Amino acid sequence: MNELIIIKDNKPIIPSKVVGKIIQLYTLKAELEMIEKELKEQAKEYIEQHDGKPIIVDGLAITYKKATTRKSVDTDKLKADGKYEIYLKEIPVKASVSISVDLWLST
Repeated sequence: MNELIIIKDNKPIIPSKVVGKIIQLYTLKAELEMIEKELKEQAKEYIEQHDGKPIIVDGLAITYKKATTRKSVDTDKLKADGKYEIYLKEIPVKASVSISVDLWLST
């Protein structure tokens, strides 16, 4: 595996070539997410006008889920009633790393 982070003088260094590739990745990802959002909006409009029939083109299937409601616990009321702590449980969360790219600065 290539060394993406190099430690020099006990400090992490990421080569500019790697930084450039990451910026390209995040730029492409942002562009694709915008395309996906627009595609979903247009598909939703089309499917709603055509009795909920899915759109199937060249192995791509776009289906529609009707609006619905769901039930959830009113945590504010539980807290006000003093019962919130009774039903509270802790769940372990794995460590993670996040990467962010300011696309405005990278162009």
